[in-house]
Amino acid sequence: IIVQKIGERMSVDIDKYARLLLTKAKSDKIEKSVSGLMDYLQQNLQVLSDGLLDKPFQTILKHIYEVCLTRLYQLIMERHDLQPHIYQRVMGALKILRSFFFAGGNGLEEDDLDSATFKALTDCVGRRQRSSQELIFLYLAELEREQDEMKTAERGYLVVQVGYIETTEKICVKVLHGRDMPALDSSGLSDLYVKFTPFPVSVFGEHGTVQRTKVQKETLTPIFDETFYIPLSADLLKRHKSALVFSVFNWDRFSKDDMAGEGVLTLTRIPRVGNEAGVDGLEQVTLKPDRKSG
Repeated sequence: IIVQKIGERMSVDIDKYARLLLTKAKSDKIEKSVSGLMDYLQQNLQVLSDGLLDKPFQTILKHIYEVCLTRLYQLIMERHDLQPHIYQRVMGALKILRSFFFAGGNGLEEDDLDSATFKALTDCVGRRQRSSQELIFLYLAELEREQDEMKTAERGYLVVQVGYIETTEKICVKVLHGRDMPALDSSGLSDLYVKFTPFPVSVFGEHGTVQRTKVQKETLTPIFDETFYIPLSADLLKRHKSALVFSVFNWDRFSKDDMAGEGVLTLTRIPRVGNEAGVDGLEQVTLKPDRKSG
């Protein structure tokens, strides 16, 4: 009861300082942004330390730590308009807060510091401080992993060859063929073509446009055998997380084309070759188009 009473009394001021942390100017350093909270904790916990035995103080220390984490987590979950620099500041503040409560080994144990609340808060802040493009890339990478692990492909297979030609600084994309594609027309066949999109567009610039194959009519085993190129400097390929999204469509003369599925290939997986002839010797990649990314 005493622990809860102390926590309730201190939570009002902790809430005030936590709100200030989320509203400080971008130019303020992390230490300055969190100084009000740290000074408050230092003063009040010192008074409690002087008046309590070690065991009761450790219990209160753990409770106050959780109060700080919980209030920050609640405030962040209530806000969806925070700028990226705020999330970076919160991450820095959490390191300072954790160090403060660790107290050079005289405070909380590691297990208490790495509580479920701390993990939930750092995970939330970590996800929110990422750019939208990075979050989409992470989603695409996860989709690629799931497709790799699929034992069977209900929507067929798409075979491609992709390589980076170092001499010309271009990604060479060969869309080869498909098999076991879904029947999307009343005839039991499909009129299939493939679109592929480089992501993120900001990396590829004017070359990040959608490209597509010709339509292969009335088949579930289309032969495309088409080659495309995407200019991209070696430096950008190295520095940025990129992916190609392959979308398989069924062409329809009178209505919107139906999507048969989408497959993902992250560019960290593509090999480099010295010239275009080297692409032909690369291992063919079999994608398993799915509907999730659409």
